Amino acid sequence: TEEIEPEEGKKARASYFACVDFLDEMLGDFLATLEHAGLLETTVIVYVSDHGEMAGEHGLWWKNTWHESSSRVPMIISTPEHRSGKQPAGEVTQPTSLADIFPTLCDIAQVPLPKGLDGISLAPALRGETSADISNRVGVVTENLTPRWGAGTEFRMVRSERFKYIAFRKCDDLAFDLESDPDEQINIAADPKFENALAPLREYILGDFSFDDAVRAKTEQTVDLKNRFPAR
Repeated sequence: TEEIEPEEGKKARASYFACVDFLDEMLGDFLATLEHAGLLETTVIVYVSDHGEMAGEHGLWWKNTWHESSSRVPMIISTPEHRSGKQPAGEVTQPTSLADIFPTLCDIAQVPLPKGLDGISLAPALRGETSADISNRVGVVTENLTPRWGAGTEFRMVRSERFKYIAFRKCDDLAFDLESDPDEQINIAADPKFENALAPLREYILGDFSFDDAVRAKTEQTVDLKNRFPAR
């Protein structure tokens, strides 16, 4: 990706924005169809993405990184009560996770939650209530156990409302104060001023975690899946 010339990068970003515009138009058509069919009155809409796109940010392309442009995605949830005006719109500033979508929809549908889920229900926040589960959360985790950026670059990242901490398999840790440094330019991982704030984040992702064990389990699971479901 370092061989991408500036002009080519501009064209790529323009194409990406065009795709966003096209998707927006498709969603508008889809919602209009639901409304025409009378289905919006009983439909919960969740708009979210599985990852972002660097698109030249920090001189990088693709995804699979811990940067905000890659790991931070929109999550917009609209219920019939929101659209009718019975429930005012609100905003959750604490980080949430894609793992929260399933328990949230189960909660809304009044379906009992299975045990052992990593995610939490955001339904209380949708109703305008204070959620202790959200407030007490240390942060949300993103990880990449494939060394896409070179040997030892597998990482686990935890994002709190203010801080981000990234631990690598064989590289120096990184941390950022996103309140004062939203562009992620100043590494504070070794700054003693932030030790008390960062220590819980470091413990949260590394306390009972081993990169070697995780990569071994991932490899075994991949082999098992290929054996059980061979390509046809």
